[in-house]
Amino acid sequence: MSDSPTWKTLAGTFLHRAVLHPGGKWRYVNTPETRDEYLDHSRRLAHQLHYALQDEDFPLATALADSGGPSWAKSVDQYRELSPRDKGCAISPLLESAETITECILEEAEKNHWMQVRTEVDAPMAYLNGETNTRIDLLVKRERLSPVVVELKTSRYKEPSPDAQKMTEENVASYARMVAKMCQRNVNYQWVWARRSDGTCTWGEQHTITPPTARTKAFHTRTGQVRRKSSGGVQ
Repeated sequence: MSDSPTWKTLAGTFLHRAVLHPGGKWRYVNTPETRDEYLDHSRRLAHQLHYALQDEDFPLATALADSGGPSWAKSVDQYRELSPRDKGCAISPLLESAETITECILEEAEKNHWMQVRTEVDAPMAYLNGETNTRIDLLVKRERLSPVVVELKTSRYKEPSPDAQKMTEENVASYARMVAKMCQRNVNYQWVWARRSDGTCTWGEQHTITPPTARTKAFHTRTGQVRRKSSGGVQ
């Protein structure tokens, strides 16, 4: 089991799934009703996954544990290799923390005018173009405001260490650069750090990525004008 994650890693994997599951397709979070609906779906998934793993209903667990479906539920196979004690530690945050973390994210949605969210987003074109970080935890659409990329981290600690914070910021910034490049507009990004034991959340400062388009467009415009003039002169 040397290449298998510990229960701590699996606890984070299962928490991510429960908290992010409702945004598997674009979902509105711009009203109290839509936010309550998101929370209800998250709560339901957390309970279903917890009891499926606890009761060793592994066909159900594999259907729930990964956004890619049963064929990609490696985390369930890794969970089965844990000791009974570690199994309990891996799934207990689903009941103890998932709802609190989801509520924390939805409070941010209300405060910062989130309109829709899409979670666990893969960007296949970016991957084909050579990007390495192409799976986004949370992509936010806001009406008349810049989109937001959010990275969710779970830990035993309430706040990240300086090194962990730096690594997390660099990671989410790489996602934001990818999105800014694809949609050709400013993109905000930030991280949220959640403690596994109780769901206490700490939000990082929000930053902005500006796509390098203005200079590029100006250059191509000038180049095109020169080429057209040259072509006309030859004719």
